Amino acid sequence: MHRFLLSALIIFVFVVCATHSVALFKDPEAPQVRALKFEPAKQDFYIEFGGKNMLEEFESQAKVAKALGVKAAKGLADQMDFEKEKLVLVSWNTSGPPEGKLMHELVMKGGEKRIVFFVKAPANVLIRGQRARIGADFFAVPRNATLAFEATERK
Repeated sequence: MHRFLLSALIIFVFVVCATHSVALFKDPEAPQVRALKFEPAKQDFYIEFGGKNMLEEFESQAKVAKALGVKAAKGLADQMDFEKEKLVLVSWNTSGPPEGKLMHELVMKGGEKRIVFFVKAPANVLIRGQRARIGADFFAVPRNATLAFEATERK
C-alpha cells in the first residue's frame, strides 16, 4: 500500500513539474495561435473546404462572409478581434487509422518568426489504414503573423 501511495505521489510531482516547466520556457513574445469552434451550416462544408493541404487567411469578417456565409462569419468573428487578429482556415488531410494530427510550431526563418502548420504522423506506427480523413480547422492568429503550411505529413 505504501509503495502505491509513494508511486502515485512521485507521478503527481512529475506531472506538476513537467506542466509548470513548459510554462516557464514558453516564449512570451511567441505569436498566440487559438483554435476556434466552428459548426458548419452547410453539410458539404468539409467536402468543399477540407483536404486541400493549404491555408487561407481572412483579414475581415466581410471576407469570411463572402466565402462561408453571414451566419458562419458571425460565429467565427464572435470568438476573435479582427483589429488584432486574422482568421486562418487550415485545410488538411491524413490517413489512418491511426490518423495524423494537425499541429503548428513557431519557426525562425531569415530572421522572421513564422507560424508553420503541419500534419504529424502517429509515432511508432508501421502500418496505417488507408481511410482518408479530410479536415478544415479555423484559428485566430496575430494580424501581422507570417504563416505557412507544410503539405507533406511529418514522420
